[in-house]
Amino acid sequence: DLLDLGDEALPVLVRQVSGAQRAEGDIGLRREDTQRQLRVAHLEGEDPHRCILPNGGMLRDVERKTRLSHAGATGDDDEVASARDRAAAVATLHLSGACGMTDRMVALVELASMSSCGGGPYGPRDDALAAFYESASGDPLVLNKWFALQASADLPDVLERVRDLKDRHPEFSLSNPNRCRSLVSTFAANAPHFHALSGSGYAFLADVIAELDSINPQVASRLARTFLRWRRYGEPRGRLMKEQLRRLANIERLSDDTFEVVTRALK
Repeated sequence: DLLDLGDEALPVLVRQVSGAQRAEGDIGLRREDTQRQLRVAHLEGEDPHRCILPNGGMLRDVERKTRLSHAGATGDDDEVASARDRAAAVATLHLSGACGMTDRMVALVELASMSSCGGGPYGPRDDALAAFYESASGDPLVLNKWFALQASADLPDVLERVRDLKDRHPEFSLSNPNRCRSLVSTFAANAPHFHALSGSGYAFLADVIAELDSINPQVASRLARTFLRWRRYGEPRGRLMKEQLRRLANIERLSDDTFEVVTRALK
């Protein structure tokens, strides 16, 4: 029973379940079916971006097709790249004619986790995120979604991307609680990467808490609660989380709110 494995297994299970979903998709649906259905839609004059389908809706349909198209990551780099590019084509096609924010987010969530085999820039993802940012036109709620998309991505360098957004992006400020939650809290919920065995995710969160505490101790203390369950994690995660708690506890003039959370976690 997965529930009996404890919190220390969750980061691994999240990645395994995600990989299984990408590899299996829906029973009876194959990559060829995705391409064939899109071609048939064009030939019959149907709108391939339609939002309502007999099988339950375009949202689930596109997400399923995209995940299935991305399920070629078991071969060499060329095969992986080909599967990724097919997935990107499906998501980009849907995004170009999406009928609302929720509809757009289905495609953007998929694109945000796509990368080149070397982990560098990837045109379809970068173009989609840049276009989404421009379309926000400074709208704070849409920008929050833009930051959250990147913090929740399943990319090997997601922490570096999050850190760069925090330190360099002109639209990010720790003094903005919603912006802080959209980036930092979302990353802390990105289990496979926040719980990296190196402890880099924990160190990043502790750095943010220390910096934020003098600006907004209420938000800082809420972030610190992420470490409350450190005892539930096995080695080395539990130990690494505890080290960050001790580091926070030794900060001079830590706010009462954050100090209370940290000391309660260490008791």
